[in-house]
Amino acid sequence: MDTEMDRLRTELDDALARVEQNNARVLTLQRELEATRLTGHSPNGEVVALLTGSGEFTDIRITPETLRRYDSATVGSLVTAAVNDGLRRLAATSAEMFAPLLEEAQ
Repeated sequence: MDTEMDRLRTELDDALARVEQNNARVLTLQRELEATRLTGHSPNGEVVALLTGSGEFTDIRITPETLRRYDSATVGSLVTAAVNDGLRRLAATSAEMFAPLLEEAQ
């Protein structure tokens, strides 16, 4: 009976160690992602949105020509497109970074 309990304790200890190891890897990946800087662009590059890996937008850059050429609604649409592109890039970067860990978990 004791050997069975010892075996179960060892298995449980091993499982807990793996969980702790994976948690540490997740935290490391989260920090790396948060330190990442990304850019999103409107279709023709008139607007650029800069964001961090945590999803915080740090700057929106609009070319002077764009401000002269388009009305406010169009500029707003271009900003929205750049922001959405930035968010797509963030999602892709996140998926790429976490893919190895997720594959191991399966």
